[in-house]
Amino acid sequence: MGKIVRITAITPEGRRTIFPDAAFPRGPVEIPSFSVRPAGKGDIRQFFNIIEESWRDMEPTTHKMIKARFRIFPAGMFVAVDDTTQKIIGCLSSLRMNASEMPRTWLGLTAKGTFSNYNPQGDTLFCPQAAVVPEWRERGVLSKLLQAADDLARGLDIPHLVACSRFKNYADYAATRGPIPVSDFIKASVPVDGKKDKEKLENIPREFRHISLMPAGIEAYEEFARLMHDSAPDLAEDINSFFLLTGRRPYDRNIAMHFRRWAIVAEVIPDACPEDMKSGGAMVLMRYR
Repeated sequence: MGKIVRITAITPEGRRTIFPDAAFPRGPVEIPSFSVRPAGKGDIRQFFNIIEESWRDMEPTTHKMIKARFRIFPAGMFVAVDDTTQKIIGCLSSLRMNASEMPRTWLGLTAKGTFSNYNPQGDTLFCPQAAVVPEWRERGVLSKLLQAADDLARGLDIPHLVACSRFKNYADYAATRGPIPVSDFIKASVPVDGKKDKEKLENIPREFRHISLMPAGIEAYEEFARLMHDSAPDLAEDINSFFLLTGRRPYDRNIAMHFRRWAIVAEVIPDACPEDMKSGGAMVLMRYR
């Protein structure tokens, strides 16, 4: 049995225990499992509820929009399901179009949320909207949903996969460190504790070690990503090794999630989502291939 840990808090009456019986064993924690599958018409209500909750600070997504997406391109709709409760915990919508014809705003890209601009011959699968319930965030749910979209694109011989992302940390960064152009925020980063994960560097082939001599920024990441894709795809999951080499991590957690799947920033489009104050109105296109 592991070490006993007591959880206490300071109250007006003094320090007191806040966990029943003051203790629980420290040790391995069982992590709930989930599965990703194509969405069906019976999922529309839960699909809509998750989008509505997660995108409150954006242009409202209506139930009618979600139904339209299911009607136009049902194969592009995916859900993540809690294996224990069978409740939907995440969802993703995708549509096909030619990258050269992509509108420069989120509302234009999605035809005001309906996906009515779907092109069955398009060269790119776009993922403009996804969401995960709060209690399941940062557990790999969105990554698995994107993997399902990537599998779909490969199955349909669609050459490119692009996900639309947001700078969720931009407003907080600007409030504490001063405003910077939103196009430069992608380069904002925080230091990494190299001592903690030093052993992970052993996974990196020596020919990649020169990355550590480069400026820590998006340019270094993109070169490293290309090298990994071309020369060492079996190591492509070890994103932490790159951050250890450069000594920095992306400041924005949304962008960091895409980096963990080795996406590359295709473009930052200012004012593409003017109602999204948290992101400074910008939309980020993350290219997977």
